[in-house]
Amino acid sequence: MAQAGLLERPRRGVTRITGRGRKALAGHPDRVDMKVLSRFAEYREFRARRRRPAESAGEADLSPADASPLELIPHLVAEAHAALADELVERLRGAPPEFLGRCVVKLLSRMGYGGPEGEVRRLGGPG
Repeated sequence: MAQAGLLERPRRGVTRITGRGRKALAGHPDRVDMKVLSRFAEYREFRARRRRPAESAGEADLSPADASPLELIPHLVAEAHAALADELVERLRGAPPEFLGRCVVKLLSRMGYGGPEGEVRRLGGPG
């Protein structure tokens, strides 16, 4: 729903419905499913963007009706990872440059850079 612009996530653990989401809910009070979401260009673009790597690997797009739950799991996990990655990039782009610097330092530290004590420091400023 966030990929269709119906929800926004202003910060961690907070999800807020948008004006577009309110309109979609008013038009479909019983259920907002993939059929409804596919009416939004942003959602169609997101789905197409995530299908390209699978298609290049020779995998066919599985429909829920044709596949077993076990066959769908890897595709659903990949889609969830893609949505998370897109959300992370969106948040990083909207944050100040200092925030990105702190994130990079934390990532490097958790990856093991800086020795066993984890002494990783950010030197300088943005830019």
